Amino acid sequence: MAGLLDSKPTGDDPSPVGQVSARLQCVVSGGTATNLAENAKVEETNAYMSGFIGDVITPDISPNSDMYKALLEVSPVSHVAAGAPPFLLIHAEQDQEMPIKNAEAFQQALEKVGTPVKLIRVPNSNHQRTWGQKENAAVWASPMVQWMDQYLKRKATTTSTR
Repeated sequence: MAGLLDSKPTGDDPSPVGQVSARLQCVVSGGTATNLAENAKVEETNAYMSGFIGDVITPDISPNSDMYKALLEVSPVSHVAAGAPPFLLIHAEQDQEMPIKNAEAFQQALEKVGTPVKLIRVPNSNHQRTWGQKENAAVWASPMVQWMDQYLKRKATTTSTR
């Protein structure tokens, strides 16, 4: 969500921080809950989700329910819009807690509005093992550095010493 929401500056904010946008330059996100309404269908995530939303969530959530609609409203996929920063998504192919189909749908939503996005699939891994296993780091570490280099490195500027 931090990558999609922008604290826009206002002219009357006395703080210098409040005079600039909080929009991120790029996002690297792993195993992300991009659609909380769909994630609620996964029993393992319900304790986390219940704490987040402040209500009890069960896997049999109906798409017509107020709870489903509330979860969808606070989901990153519902806030994708033109001008979003570039996203690098890293996701385990066997992630049962945050199914990869949600990352794929998020990728498609970002592509639809013209946002640069890349999905790195970590094979033979689940939600917990993606980050802690050396063989998995070989899949995502170098592309992550390249992504940040591409979107975060500033162009050299020349300064005059007059």
